[in-house]
Amino acid sequence: MGLKQLRRRRQTEGRSQWTQKGVAQQLGVSLSTYQKYEKNPETMSVKTQNQLADVFGVAPEEITK
Repeated sequence: MGLKQLRRRRQTEGRSQWTQKGVAQQLGVSLSTYQKYEKNPETMSVKTQNQLADVFGVAPEEITK
């Protein structure tokens, strides 16, 4: 799926917790840090990839596809 597809899913499903700010809060990072992750997912640590996968309910390897 990859982060680009997850971003589209986040935007189209319109869940309030899936705003960039909401996802950043769930990850415990700043909004600007999460925005950097969306632009360049390879900068995320494995721990953050796992956390993000939990947020979106996907396998961790789906994050960086």
